[in-house]
Amino acid sequence: MASLSVTTAGILASFLAFAPGAEAQLYCSKPIRPYCTTIAKPFSGASETRECSEEIEDFDRAASTYRDCLQDQIEKSNRLSRQVSDGFLSRNPIKPSLEGES
Repeated sequence: MASLSVTTAGILASFLAFAPGAEAQLYCSKPIRPYCTTIAKPFSGASETRECSEEIEDFDRAASTYRDCLQDQIEKSNRLSRQVSDGFLSRNPIKPSLEGES
């Protein structure tokens, strides 16, 4: 079994130390439309209908999460805009960042 060199271990540790937390996420994952809703032919039976219904329910949950994420990013952007504007008007130094604010 190969061992990691000290340099490789240090590089890996630095990547892990600076990995962003979930609250600092700046990307909202857009849900993918269920494939079954794109098919023009009728379902072949009850099991296909049930599977598609479940996929649609999963999509609805993912879409709700996506909307919440987008709304959160909009609110963070609005706060940042106010901070920049207020900082400029008052000439107080600010640290513009979307990360870490809740």
